[in-house]
Amino acid sequence: MAEHGLSDRAQVIEAPLAPLEIYQETHKWYTLTDLRLDEPIDFLFVDGPAKILGNIIRYPAIPVLGQHLADKAFIILDDTHREQERLIVQRWLDENPEIRVVDSERCRNSGFAILLYSRLRNNS
Repeated sequence: MAEHGLSDRAQVIEAPLAPLEIYQETHKWYTLTDLRLDEPIDFLFVDGPAKILGNIIRYPAIPVLGQHLADKAFIILDDTHREQERLIVQRWLDENPEIRVVDSERCRNSGFAILLYSRLRNNS
């Protein structure tokens, strides 16, 4: 990171997977005990954990990190050509009226969804 001048813009944290309870369901998600945020997250790119580790494995990203999102934040979920990732997007939308899809692209072997989180959207 330092070599590319990104130390003040990005943070790498070693975070092994561990069981996590969300809405009375057990999921695997990164252990974030060492996470220290100086500012809200305005861009969240979700490209892990790997799908081989379980169904809707990336779902916990918003339940866990949603409280740290800026008033307006972009969320990108990779691999939406896969059904499990599309289910994750739908679940995030169902559970969070502050989130909407602003763009998505899908082809046979790749895909992504760009979502906008707007804390103010609930009030307007």
